[in-house]
Amino acid sequence: MKKIMLKILTAVLLISLVSSVFTVSAEPLQYGEAKSVTATFPVIDGEIDDIWAEANTYVLETLKAGTADNDTGIRATFQLLWSPDTLYGLIIVPDTTPNHDMPNNYQRDSVELGVDFSNSRETSYINDDQFHYTFRTNNDGVEFKPDIPGTDFMSGDTFRWAMVEDASGYRIEFAILAGQLGINLSADQMIAIDVQVNDNAEGTGRTACYSWNDPDDASYNNPDHLGEIKLVADSAEPAPAADLGTGGGDPADIPAPVEAPAAPAAPAPAPLTADPVSLIILGSLVSAAGVVIARKRK
Repeated sequence: MKKIMLKILTAVLLISLVSSVFTVSAEPLQYGEAKSVTATFPVIDGEIDDIWAEANTYVLETLKAGTADNDTGIRATFQLLWSPDTLYGLIIVPDTTPNHDMPNNYQRDSVELGVDFSNSRETSYINDDQFHYTFRTNNDGVEFKPDIPGTDFMSGDTFRWAMVEDASGYRIEFAILAGQLGINLSADQMIAIDVQVNDNAEGTGRTACYSWNDPDDASYNNPDHLGEIKLVADSAEPAPAADLGTGGGDPADIPAPVEAPAAPAAPAPAPLTADPVSLIILGSLVSAAGVVIARKRK
């Protein structure tokens, strides 16, 4: 009986040690693609140019932690386009009950945008190519998150935006002039990005919070919670003028959200690795158990 108990104890110790030594990472991310523009570029005025009809559309439907019981139904969308020196974006929020009066930006109706051009997966905004913006509704301006190195470069020459509010909600159009920040964009480049909508449905504070990728309400200070966008060489140029129709800025004219492109095939999982010190301890435990068992058998 003692021998059986000793074997069981040894097995439990081995399993516990192996579980603590070997690790496998990484939670999945939302993945998307942004098409390039080379001849026709969005005009940053808050109106929906024809070029946006060619861009992939992504829906913000991740209800963030702390607001899961308060789904107010806001399903905003965003689109991205790029050229070698500029990242363009269009965010459409179907919020027909705008509330602007709370003291903190995240408590009022607002949109947050996090960008990391190097997709470095840092856990804080520490590089010059990382940015976080909050667009305040009522055309009340944009706040750059303090203490982020990249915001030191932001000005009217490197960041442009426009907001339009109407009976259907509000929309934000922006352009980050990456080339003037020393950032070059190219096909097959991966950038990290997330869009978040804060919804103050009752005028008393944030009721619900939606994002594309981050479920933890952490992307405002942790760029590792951003999703990933691949810059692709596919052209987003609109059809010839004769086929364009009326166009215009009516949100009802925007295309329905499309299914996100399939993520690239996941790389083969990295081999499990172990800490050498832990392996030595593991070997010692095995040897010790063998000695004890041998002695018991005599």
